[in-house]
Amino acid sequence: MTSRNIISYFNDVQTEKRQLSSNWLLIHNEKSYEDYKHQSYLSFILSLLPLFLISVIHLSITMNVAYKYGDITMVYKGYLYLDILNYLDIFHTLVIPLITLFITGFGIPGNLYWLQLHFIRSRFQLSFIFLSGPISDILYILLFVLFYNMYTFFKNNKKFNVKPHPALFISLATSISFLVESFLLNICPILGFDGWGIIEPYLPYFLNDLINEEIVYNFLSYVCPLLVFIYFNFIETKFLFFTKITNYILQDLLGIALYHAAYGANSFPTLYSYLKKL
Repeated sequence: MTSRNIISYFNDVQTEKRQLSSNWLLIHNEKSYEDYKHQSYLSFILSLLPLFLISVIHLSITMNVAYKYGDITMVYKGYLYLDILNYLDIFHTLVIPLITLFITGFGIPGNLYWLQLHFIRSRFQLSFIFLSGPISDILYILLFVLFYNMYTFFKNNKKFNVKPHPALFISLATSISFLVESFLLNICPILGFDGWGIIEPYLPYFLNDLINEEIVYNFLSYVCPLLVFIYFNFIETKFLFFTKITNYILQDLLGIALYHAAYGANSFPTLYSYLKKL
C-alpha cells in the first residue's frame, strides 16, 4: 500500500468516526431533550400538588382567625375545615381562573369566602384576619426553601453519596416561585386580594362607604382583576418589573436557582405560549 493510499484510507476511517460520533451526539442530544421535557412536565405536576394543599391551608387559617375574633358563622359554613368545596364559588373560583390560566398561564380567583364584618370587634382584628393568610404563605415558602437547600447540600456533599432526582429541585423551585409571585400579588392593595383587606379598615369612612356601595363594589370587583390581567400580559412583558422583584427574592434572598424554576414554569401548556410559536 502506497503512502497516498494509506493517507486516503486514514481519511476515510476518520470520516466514518466523525460521522458515528456526530450521530451519537445527535441521538444523545435528542434523548437529553426528551428527558428534560418529561422531567419538566413531571416536576410541574409535582409542584401543583403542594400548591393546591397550601391554598386550602391558607384559607383555613384565615377562617380560623376570623372565628377566633368573633365571626361565628365560620362554623356552620364549614370554613374551619380543610375542605376546598366549602370555599368554592363556581363562576369566580373555577370558570374565570381556568379561562385566564389557559390563555396566559395566570389565574385570578376571587370570592373564596365571605366574612360577617359586624362580628369583628376592632379594625386591627379585621386587618389581621386578612394578614394571617400571607403570613402563613411566608412560613410555607421558608419550609420549601429549607427542603430545597437540604437537597442541594446532600447533592454537593460527596460524603453522603446521595443524588436527589432533578425533578425534586425543579418541583420545589417551581412551587417556591409560584408562592413568591402569589404572595407579592396578594399583598398588593387591590380589591379582592388580601392586601386590600389589610388596609381597608384604616381607610377614611367616606371612602369605605363609597366603595362598599353595591354598584361600585361589583364594578370594582371585575375591573381590578381585569387591570391586573392587562398589566401582566401587556405591561409586565415589556418592563419586567414584577419579574425582577421575584427573581431578586428567589436568587439573592432565598438562594434558588432560577433555571430550576424556569424549567417547571415553562412546561405549562398555555394558549399564549402556543400562539407565540406560530
